[in-house]
Amino acid sequence: MSTHVVIDGYNLIFSDPAFAEIAERNLQQARDELVRLLSAYRTRSGSDITVVFDGAREALPQERMERHSGITVVFSGAGEKADSVVGEITERLVNEHSAESVVVVSSDREVSQRTRRRGAEVRGSREFANRVRARVLRKGRKRKRDDIERRRERPLSPREVEEWERLFQKRKDRGSGDVEE
Repeated sequence: MSTHVVIDGYNLIFSDPAFAEIAERNLQQARDELVRLLSAYRTRSGSDITVVFDGAREALPQERMERHSGITVVFSGAGEKADSVVGEITERLVNEHSAESVVVVSSDREVSQRTRRRGAEVRGSREFANRVRARVLRKGRKRKRDDIERRRERPLSPREVEEWERLFQKRKDRGSGDVEE
């Protein structure tokens, strides 16, 4: 069963010090960084992820949905808050799948209460951001270690064996401990 994660986008951005700092300078960049992080997390977790932003900040007349790097990005329309869109998406997912498969990420009290009434899980924004970063970084380090181990374990090619034999033969012929290059 796939997990469906619905994120209150600006709530997460402004709850997390790193994203908030970026947002102070450039809100679009903060959104892009969040989507990049979520995309890396989605690749590792297999979760379906939707992030909802208030469209009022973008002066959008109507709700807009886009896909970026496998992440569904929704902007609420004029006069509509992201909180209500998060609620609608959560309700639809609970009805289509199951409450157990839906996780809502928000530190907003009203969003959290509505989500719990629907039976879905709630995670705080800052906690979720920290968990996602840790998982993405841990997997990245593990993959690098695995690559190093794979390189260590592979046998030498015939050419590499010949090269080593040649170097050791030169060393033996010279009778010294120095290897000539």
